[in-house]
Amino acid sequence: MRQAVYLYGSGKRCVILLDILKNTSINVVGIIDSNLEKQGTTIGNYSILSPATLFNATNAYICVTFFSPLDKDPIWDDLLVKYGVEETRIISFHQMMIWAYMEMSIMPKAVSNHGLKTVCRYFFDASWKMELGGVEAWLADLREEFGHRMYNKIGWLEYKKDQDTGSDGLFEVEKIKTGISRIIDLMPCTIVFSRVDEMMLSAFLLRKSYPDSVKIIMAVHGACDGMYRDVLSYRECIDHYVCVSSVIKNELIRYGIDENKISLMTIPICYKGRTEIAYTLESTSPLRLGYAGRLEIFHKRADLLIALIEEMEQRRLNYELSIAGEGAMYSAIDKYIDNHWLRKKVKLLGRIDRDKIADFWHEQDIALNLSDSEGRPLSNLEAMAAGCVPVVTCTSGTVEDVVDEVNGFVVSRGDVGAVADRIIFLNNNRELLPIMGQRAKTDILPKINMERHLDLWINLFQTI
Repeated sequence: MRQAVYLYGSGKRCVILLDILKNTSINVVGIIDSNLEKQGTTIGNYSILSPATLFNATNAYICVTFFSPLDKDPIWDDLLVKYGVEETRIISFHQMMIWAYMEMSIMPKAVSNHGLKTVCRYFFDASWKMELGGVEAWLADLREEFGHRMYNKIGWLEYKKDQDTGSDGLFEVEKIKTGISRIIDLMPCTIVFSRVDEMMLSAFLLRKSYPDSVKIIMAVHGACDGMYRDVLSYRECIDHYVCVSSVIKNELIRYGIDENKISLMTIPICYKGRTEIAYTLESTSPLRLGYAGRLEIFHKRADLLIALIEEMEQRRLNYELSIAGEGAMYSAIDKYIDNHWLRKKVKLLGRIDRDKIADFWHEQDIALNLSDSEGRPLSNLEAMAAGCVPVVTCTSGTVEDVVDEVNGFVVSRGDVGAVADRIIFLNNNRELLPIMGQRAKTDILPKINMERHLDLWINLFQTI
């Protein structure tokens, strides 16, 4: 009898599963979405149903397909308490993906002569599209620094051009087969993953078949419900976790991960900036504010930059705001600046090269972060290392380093008025800029040491 499953969430991941599951014995009996506007519309042959359907779903599994940016998404408790679904029947997107591929049995019949093509035994996964972001910058820095050390046992796992399927279809069979083939060429090996993607799934499947030939380390950079659910779907085959904040570590422990299998790291920075910021102490000069990061609403809340500008304009603050970054909100911010004649006060700089980011922060007094979710924001570390005073929203990553009213300010997420309050306080008490800025710098510099970070990985590789 085919196993019945409802897919909860009708977004991109739902569509991916519909395509994958049609090649298995798993029977999708319905698609559910809490969005009233989506209920009654269709995906393929399925009409999207109300969550009330689950009251009668006594034998089916419920697969939560969506990636939630919330600290803890209420749907998991709602399924248990409100709809009476047994915990054993609630599974994640990646658990369902694992089920599907385990049933497909796509592993090669025999694996021989593996590992003869490389002297490397430890790999950092870089098979995904490298874009602008803290994880990408971290990997790029590690690659350069390990190269300087000439540590030839460490390599970088990338898709070979002649193995790439040339398709954008996420988690499709050919991509998983390609990942399996690529890793087989490297076995026995240890792989460090920063994304839960096709290569991670490929490594998991190989680990199940060849447990002595593949070890998996998960570097957990994100601190939201979606990230935890994705990572924990693979817990059976993850040998060690490296977390960028103590909040993430404690959350994994709460989910039942052995504390001895978790290490902490701070993203290192090769700090080569000038020694001191020339803080803007004269009240007649504009206070210099800086923002550096992806200009996206999801997680980053770059839309709040417009609200903050409006707030500062209404309060007649004497300021200059420099915004470095790219993303979907770029054009909206640019249009707002143009429509409100703010070109002289708000500088939209686009993407800044990594080797110039220290100069960017040395030109600011205050560093802004308005995110709803941060694992450990690299831009905040870089700004504090330069001596900027951070004014940030309260996320697991920012509170790891920013102590409210000591080396910066921490406000509630989404509270643009509170951000403006702290900026105005610093504007009216500019003598605090060098005091708090130097505290920020003093606190952060010991944490971002590259040599200590490289030693962490080498020791971990040798002991895992």
